[in-house]
Amino acid sequence: MLKWLLLLSFIPVAASMELQILPQNFMLRTDDNSTIQLTFTSNVTGLQDVFLTCADESICTVSPRFLTADFSAENRHTVQFNATVHGVFLGITKLTVSVYERQWSDYTIKILRSDWDHTKSKIFMGVMVLFVPTITFMMGTQLKIAKILGIWRRPFAPCISLLCQFGIMPLVAYTLAKYVLYPEGAAIQLALFAAGTCPGGGKSSFWTIIYGGNLDLSISLTFAQNIFAIAAMPVWIGTLGREFSTNSVSIPFVDILEALAFLLVPTTAGMIFIHYKAALYERIHGWIKKISWVMTIIMLAVGLYVNFYIVYLITWRIILCGCLLPWSGYIIAFIVGTIFRMELRDKITISIETGLQHVSIAMVILFVTFPEPEVDLALVVLFVHVMMTDKPLLIGYGCMLLYRKFTSKPAEDLENEKKVPIKETFTEITLADKAQDKPLATIYGSNVTLTNERINTIF
Repeated sequence: MLKWLLLLSFIPVAASMELQILPQNFMLRTDDNSTIQLTFTSNVTGLQDVFLTCADESICTVSPRFLTADFSAENRHTVQFNATVHGVFLGITKLTVSVYERQWSDYTIKILRSDWDHTKSKIFMGVMVLFVPTITFMMGTQLKIAKILGIWRRPFAPCISLLCQFGIMPLVAYTLAKYVLYPEGAAIQLALFAAGTCPGGGKSSFWTIIYGGNLDLSISLTFAQNIFAIAAMPVWIGTLGREFSTNSVSIPFVDILEALAFLLVPTTAGMIFIHYKAALYERIHGWIKKISWVMTIIMLAVGLYVNFYIVYLITWRIILCGCLLPWSGYIIAFIVGTIFRMELRDKITISIETGLQHVSIAMVILFVTFPEPEVDLALVVLFVHVMMTDKPLLIGYGCMLLYRKFTSKPAEDLENEKKVPIKETFTEITLADKAQDKPLATIYGSNVTLTNERINTIF
């Protein structure tokens, strides 16, 4: 019996160890430091080396990286340590803890945007709140009530626009989100799909003026699409959108109504203003392009500065989808308009309205669906979408200017073409009315030269 007891005393006991980390849910803002508590419990006595590291050190770092745990009967084989986590960049990663042959890597660390980044975003939104109503007011001064009423008496163009915006674009967005963005995560997939279900808006009226489209139709389409979005967005988000989120996705009806107010109030005010100040119509028409160009450049620069962190999160899949969604909207809407034999001005207007989507509504959907930092990570694809939406329009406008510059004739040649030499000796010219077969006037003179302008004046 004693022999067997002696043999059992030499059998090694399997070491077991447990780890508890507090707090259970750890979030930290960029450039901040915070402490976590690690509690080790072991059934063996002795010294053990502990190694700490963040799985992705571009997101956070931890210190100290190396500790020694002394397990003994005095401390009941329980040892506590404090470690400091430093937030480096927005993202989600894991804390890896290694002790001898054991390793834990299931503790999640979330690094949020810094307070200064949030402040910059609020300032940017404040500038946008001032800019958008101002431009919308100026657009309202260019509208004709009679033309708008004519559009709604025969709402053919609005129906085509609604078909493109809410019948085709959500399917395009769903295809891109499911088959191209699948490695990026559900939040980013939902962001792109939500953008595809949004109504038209943004700077569509500005680009409609630049490209010689139908401004009255553009305003009418923006209004109609925002109204229709109240019914269409819940249908798409509640069906295909469920595939990209296990959370309950809310439709921001209040924000859609606010978008309508942002459109209707300044537009109506502009129409009332120009009714009493009709002499300013042409002057405001010239201001619209200049102010819009200046504000577009400012918004692009400020938007890049405020959201520059997003540049480090962009992947080729995000760039591809962020470009394809709006650009396909231009092409698809133009093709549909051509199939239905619409006028060129109306096709241009519908194409611009379809490609320029009101993605701020999609942003609100993300904010109410996902917490930080998931929502900030999901905004990456919307940022790319916004930045790349109007680039084909910008390039196209530049090409138009170059074409006009190199194909238009110099002013001197145009002036020479206006002159029509008739005869350089003493000449008698009779202008006759062919319809009534009788002379209207007779001109006598030497070296007589008539210009087109003068002939038009006589007639």
